[in-house]
Amino acid sequence: MRRIPAARQAGLALALYAALKAIVQASTLDPVGLRVGSYLLVGGFLLGVGWWYRAAGARAEA
Repeated sequence: MRRIPAARQAGLALALYAALKAIVQASTLDPVGLRVGSYLLVGGFLLGVGWWYRAAGARAEA
């Protein structure tokens, strides 16, 4: 499945949607510490998704 570009792009779009939804929900949190922690977790999640997406693309090209 990782070699199919459409499947990779659909997975990336789904991950971006999940991250945006998490940011919107984190924006409604009252405690600032929880909000900042949520933003950091979403950022880490996006970094991981980006790394995984690039790694899968590099393997597909090789």
